[in-house]
Amino acid sequence: MLIDSHVHVFPKSFEESRNDLIKKDSTFREMYTNTKSTLSTSENLLHSMDVNNIDFSIITSIGWENYEIAKEANNYLLNSAKKHSDRLGAFVGINPNWGDLAIEEIKRCIDQGAIGIGEMHPDTQKFKLDDSKLLSPLMNLAKKNNLIILIHSSEPLGRKYPGKGKVEPKKILAFSKLFPENKIIAAHWGGGLPFYYLLKELKSSPPKLYFDTAATNLLYSKEIFEIIINIIGSDNILFGSDFPLVKQEKIITLVKDSKISKIAKSKLLGENAKQLLKISKI
Repeated sequence: MLIDSHVHVFPKSFEESRNDLIKKDSTFREMYTNTKSTLSTSENLLHSMDVNNIDFSIITSIGWENYEIAKEANNYLLNSAKKHSDRLGAFVGINPNWGDLAIEEIKRCIDQGAIGIGEMHPDTQKFKLDDSKLLSPLMNLAKKNNLIILIHSSEPLGRKYPGKGKVEPKKILAFSKLFPENKIIAAHWGGGLPFYYLLKELKSSPPKLYFDTAATNLLYSKEIFEIIINIIGSDNILFGSDFPLVKQEKIITLVKDSKISKIAKSKLLGENAKQLLKISKI
């Protein structure tokens, strides 16, 4: 079983209107000003899934700042997931700064079949992860409807790159403690947060978090799988590629070539995601 829990797709029209979107949305501007940054449609994704024998993928937002653009993108994600319900599930884009409009959009998307919110980008969406007053209405609604939250994460060291931001382990940890009853995935290995589980206070009382492997090949050496599983186990790690930024087969190969057990590989590549996301169609 193969489930990719972190991919991005866009309407074909977004490629044609790239320059206009760059002007209107801060997240899109940060991520896609460089024309080498590929935009993929759901059809492109499905082809990649077929080539790599991937059973199911979670198509996610990029964390739009602009409400109107986000709504258009959400419609595309939701319609794609409806059209290919046996292969795709949708995480939609919500900015808590929209206030009442954010709640309205979440409710609309829930009615249309959304199973999660994200990938949220606090830096470009201009909100703070410790702003309980702003985030509580969104997080409470997500908890009530069993929506998964996917948060972009970034490592505090290393090179700069488009979209890296400052959502570092300390902020992810604070966010998880603020909303302990929500199901939260910290993308990109949580910016390295699992390494800090070696701290006594985290080892004795670990946060309730999941981590995905999106863009692993661009950020870490291949030993990360063995090292982190040795620290936190394999139950809370999900295979994510960050397609089309990263080809799906690259992360699959890293997992399969790693020295972790066959049981751990099965959990990472599909079993954990199937259980967390309640995917019953595989």
